[in-house]
Amino acid sequence: MTTAPHMDSMRRLGDLAAVLDTITFPAAREDLLLHAIASHATPTLIGDLRALAESWFEDAADVREALSRL
Repeated sequence: MTTAPHMDSMRRLGDLAAVLDTITFPAAREDLLLHAIASHATPTLIGDLRALAESWFEDAADVREALSRL
């Protein structure tokens, strides 16, 4: 049984919020990635974070903006 696409999107947003709400900013891409792994984020979110350019992010909005450009 597969899930509806909107359910997958909601899960992704929930995982992203959980990671971004529990990390201290500014944070490097590597910090975000390790935090997501430790938080048992979905493989999709981990892959998305892995795809980001190595950079520092000032806040959650910076991360969301970078992810929206992938």
